[in-house]
Amino acid sequence: MLPAESLLFSSRAPIGSIAINRIPVCTNQGFKSFIPSESVDVHYLYYCIKKHVPALQARGNGATFKELPKSSVEEFEIPLPPLDDQKRIAHLLGKVEGLIAQRKQHLQQLDALLKSVFLEMFGDPVKNEKGWETKSILSIAEKITDGEHLNPVFSSDGMPIIMAGNVLEGHVDIDVAKRVDVTQGNRFRKKCNPDKGDILLVSRGATIGRLCRVDTSSPFCLMGSVILFKLSNREIDSAFLTYLLKHPRMYAKLFNSSGSSAQQAIYLKDVKNLICIVPPSDLQNQFAAIVEKVEGIKSSYQQSLADLEALYGTLSQKAFAGELDLSRVSL
Repeated sequence: MLPAESLLFSSRAPIGSIAINRIPVCTNQGFKSFIPSESVDVHYLYYCIKKHVPALQARGNGATFKELPKSSVEEFEIPLPPLDDQKRIAHLLGKVEGLIAQRKQHLQQLDALLKSVFLEMFGDPVKNEKGWETKSILSIAEKITDGEHLNPVFSSDGMPIIMAGNVLEGHVDIDVAKRVDVTQGNRFRKKCNPDKGDILLVSRGATIGRLCRVDTSSPFCLMGSVILFKLSNREIDSAFLTYLLKHPRMYAKLFNSSGSSAQQAIYLKDVKNLICIVPPSDLQNQFAAIVEKVEGIKSSYQQSLADLEALYGTLSQKAFAGELDLSRVSL
């Protein structure tokens, strides 16, 4: 029986989950447990081990099933300042961690708000109980295509080429994208030319179904794992279509139409035939204005989240290297 206020660390795949148990528990061989002595604060131990999870993961053995042996845990050294300093470090990191969790919750709430507003304004887009006009996406889009299917020649600089992993919730991550020379990139863009306001949809891979609007004016090209929606802006707004496709029932239709039970791909021919509601333009524009305001708030929260995560990393690094000035940290 492991007493309350001990530390649990998963030592089998996936290695690295960590928690403090609040009540006495029993564990199996998939966990390593730590019972702190009187000279060790359990919350300090939690944050210290959490910081060193990558190093502990690297000590895992096994070709197909990784496990962290007891000996590797026992040999792992951690800094151990005086107990009061341990408590100050844990208190400080806990406060920053709490703010990070709060920012993430705010972002989730804003996403939920937009989904709720969409449902209130337009209803269920599959049932279409409001009786909106319906059309295939192909008939109202200027272009629906995907990126390059041949293996490109990458270069150290040039034009970003966006793959499935670069399409994130809310934006396109061009900063970490691979690159091709500009001549090759421009050739790819003759077929598929993503611009600001267009919609990108991941058609295969681990993030299949993820979509976002292009939020940059910088030129880039696409790989074949990403589908591009370029709209004429005459009948359908890109913000409206983004949230239409994010609706759970429309999202499911993207997969069901592919005809693949394993859901390994979303095919262009099926996407083009997807039927969607087309409410009046003024109503779509009202929704787009709401999206713009909410996304502005989201942007500030995302920046705040990034700043807090960077702060947590800096504080954690300094704290466990003995370089943090604890004189200003009160309990």
